[in-house]
Amino acid sequence: PCPAPHRLERLQGPLEDLLNDPAHEPLKDAWLEVTLTDPALPFEAMARLRRRFPHTLSLKHLRAFIPAQATDTPTYTERVRGRTELDIACDFIADLRGSAPTPDEHALLQQAVDAARVNELQKETV
Repeated sequence: PCPAPHRLERLQGPLEDLLNDPAHEPLKDAWLEVTLTDPALPFEAMARLRRRFPHTLSLKHLRAFIPAQATDTPTYTERVRGRTELDIACDFIADLRGSAPTPDEHALLQQAVDAARVNELQKETV
């Protein structure tokens, strides 16, 4: 036997639902294992959870199931051939979280690609 000062519970769902649903109020003093189902891991998820549920012990992020690629799927080289670095970066974000970059994220990615090109040009001239 191991005394537990708090009961053990599990919560699963989108972060905003877990933070705002009054039905979860009885869990505020429980030790929690939380599994988030948001498309992308929300910013400062653990800190936000701990403000409502101070005894949150574990945080997991359940991404949507991504089926294995078929054997006749083009190789990575074939998929990126003729595409810009920006297109590839935007697709990476979309694949990772299931939604395209926001306009602000797109602008940051463009800045990163431009800075990388400038850096490469500077290396070539040295």
